[in-house]
Amino acid sequence: MDEVVIGNESEAAIFIGMPRVEPHGYARVPIRLAAAGVAASGVIELEEWSGGLPRLPAFFDELAADWQGWAGTKDWGDDGRTFQMSASHDGKCLVLLHVTLRSLPYDAPGTWKIAVEVPIEPGALGAIAQRIRLMVGRTV
Repeated sequence: MDEVVIGNESEAAIFIGMPRVEPHGYARVPIRLAAAGVAASGVIELEEWSGGLPRLPAFFDELAADWQGWAGTKDWGDDGRTFQMSASHDGKCLVLLHVTLRSLPYDAPGTWKIAVEVPIEPGALGAIAQRIRLMVGRTV
């Protein structure tokens, strides 16, 4: 498994690629977002000092554990401040994962930002968390 897809590729989706861990625990995870004819790609940057790569599957494990619902939002972001997720649950049958990806500060020319909202059935959260955990486990 080289990529985990969250959402529906024809509507809105997040594509999380195989992480690459550099010396000293610095991890880079390829990420792509696509929705309504718009697409962007970048990287999730995770440093060892912040918990490193295990932070990514931990976020999805937390969502899966609370699949029946939670109040407010559950937020997560990378150390490079280029990738952010915010998950909300309607208390019934839908989780909305709002994802923002922006260009890296050293990318040229110019800057850009894309936001995608991906609906997820709460019962699918466990399988998503497991796929991400397995992919990260092959890397670490």
